[in-house]
Amino acid sequence: MGNKTSYQAFYDYSLALFSIITILFQKQAALAYLLLIVLLIVGISKKKVKFTFNFTTFLFVLFYGFYVFYALYTNHVSDALRYFENKLTFLVLPLFFFFLPKEKMAFKWTIRGFLIAVCLLALQSLVFSFSNYFKTHEIGSFVSTRFSYQHHPSYASVFYTFALLISWNQRKKNAKNYSLYWLIPFSILLLFAILACMSLAGLLFLLIFFLAAFCYFLATKIGRKKTILFTFISPVLFYVMVMITPPLKSQWDDAKNFTITFVNDPSTFLKDPANAEKGSAVRLIMWTISTQVLIEHPLGVGTANVDDYLYAKLTKLKQYKLAKKYYNPHNQYLQSGIEIGLIGLAVLLLLLFKAANLAWKQRNYLLLFVVLNLAFNMLFESMLQRQSGIIFYTFWMCVLVVFGAHFTSTKKEQIA
Repeated sequence: MGNKTSYQAFYDYSLALFSIITILFQKQAALAYLLLIVLLIVGISKKKVKFTFNFTTFLFVLFYGFYVFYALYTNHVSDALRYFENKLTFLVLPLFFFFLPKEKMAFKWTIRGFLIAVCLLALQSLVFSFSNYFKTHEIGSFVSTRFSYQHHPSYASVFYTFALLISWNQRKKNAKNYSLYWLIPFSILLLFAILACMSLAGLLFLLIFFLAAFCYFLATKIGRKKTILFTFISPVLFYVMVMITPPLKSQWDDAKNFTITFVNDPSTFLKDPANAEKGSAVRLIMWTISTQVLIEHPLGVGTANVDDYLYAKLTKLKQYKLAKKYYNPHNQYLQSGIEIGLIGLAVLLLLLFKAANLAWKQRNYLLLFVVLNLAFNMLFESMLQRQSGIIFYTFWMCVLVVFGAHFTSTKKEQIA
């Protein structure tokens, strides 16, 4: 620690190890947090850090506070305590990032550590899939949970997509060691992994995000009229891609048919026991009854009490098989609204708004991606209920908010 930059290097390496541990060795996540605590203690003792309050990241702490307060109304103390542990990231990471290094930071290993972790995650998944394929000779060994066995496919798809974006962003900034010789095969691996996860929401968001970026690029090159024409054609191209990919086509057809059936006769749809076995139908049922619970209890039902209320709704509909599965609402907005009320949900929405607004002002497109990705995926999954989502989104939002100047898209800033 004797030289001027040693703490900055230690800081950078520590954040890199944090990503590697939490992505590849999720059960050992406590070690990653212990590493950050040691890093913070060293920084304070050596006077290498300064306290800097950030309101945007503080909203994570406030969000966590609502879960603590609503635990006063819990019917399941042990489950509420498990919630405190699972969501402790909302408290620990923002507090850690209140103490910032005094010297200017470089984040080359923070990014590289994440990319290494994601690459190894994809390779692990491939090895696992090939192992299953040689045993079963089923092509299904390469898709969905049989490919992404470490993390739920919805979360893994987010990791791969963000890794794809941040690696090419580094290339654009002329960062060292981002040669096309490894970046192209790395990108092919990630694209395969994204497709293998078979997350329709993940693929749809990837298309929308890159379509928006490409249209912005086209508008500066070929003019607004041609760009608008391309924008109208693009959904057709996406539809064709879905139709020629059997697993995606199956998901698309199911979602379309169930939606039409639901709209035509919601009451019959909700009571049909056959729908308890079909993914898209289950989502429609869970969204509907969750909305009903939220309307009936706008102030929330208490931490870890959501299952009780959804179970009661499902049994009233005679959806006994579905009730016994204790599914969550499959929508984070509904999940948080039911659990900690509309005020708690408002804190989450304010967090998304503040982070998105900051990203737009700074032209920090990495942060914008993370925020919009979370906001979009929360429509289809309770993304902040699992450690995979909690750690990834909190970590990268804190890093990109607090150190935003290092990740902007201006040519003056480079991450060396």
